Amino acid sequence: MLIIADRTLSTPAVEEIADAARAAGLTVAKLPTLDELLTPLPGPPPIPAPRTGVEEVLVAAPPAVEPRRASTPDAAALSRTKRLLDIALSLVAVVLVVPLVLLIAVVLKFTAGEVIYRAPRIGRDGQLFTMFKFVTMSRDDSGPRVTGRNDVRITDVGRWLRATKLNELPQLLNVIKGEMSLVGPRPEDPRYATHYSARHRQVLAVRPGLTSLAFLRFGDEEAFIARARPVDVEAYYLEELLPQKLDIELDYVSTWSVGQDLRILAGTLRAMLR
Repeated sequence: MLIIADRTLSTPAVEEIADAARAAGLTVAKLPTLDELLTPLPGPPPIPAPRTGVEEVLVAAPPAVEPRRASTPDAAALSRTKRLLDIALSLVAVVLVVPLVLLIAVVLKFTAGEVIYRAPRIGRDGQLFTMFKFVTMSRDDSGPRVTGRNDVRITDVGRWLRATKLNELPQLLNVIKGEMSLVGPRPEDPRYATHYSARHRQVLAVRPGLTSLAFLRFGDEEAFIARARPVDVEAYYLEELLPQKLDIELDYVSTWSVGQDLRILAGTLRAMLR
């Protein structure tokens, strides 16, 4: 068995080492950090295995932070209220944005050839679902899922859609379907969700959201990446941006309320109208 204990190695380096070890007939395991070993874990959700094929050794234990789940009459009532609010506001929003959505769809059809991008995401309890977005990148969009401001894969129309956040509008359908909430931790790409720490996995206790506190703080990720000018965009996202966002999301999960959701929605609207 080969045990990879150095957490400073880049993902490509880990992949190369793991592939060589497996080719030599070895079993490969990735050693968790001391912090992960000492942090109590919730029952680990069914997150897809990392693309590297490296197994991560985890220790199961009770959750360190108790997210507000529907285990009491008050919590159950709050959960129902949140869901009813999601449905009511989403239906109203869909009616209001129909003309804009149709206009964007026509423009994308003629400029990009396709309208909707179907993105695999990790949802509540680690369940995989398909999140809808307007297409903003060229069809040949292989490469990192994290993009910088000058990423050549982003189309001209897509750049405007991202700047205005209108590319997120199709997610109203995800909210109506019950896969997402209007407010909640932003859903993550499966390949990045495998990097969640034991503590950060607790954000999966609730439905992911169309907007969130972290979304308001880091909504323009491309600007953060542009200022940092990292050599490895994915490594910068995983090591710097993602942990900060998840810390904010964890605070929301443990303290959420209907009033807080309404304030976050109001803040999102103000940000979009600037």
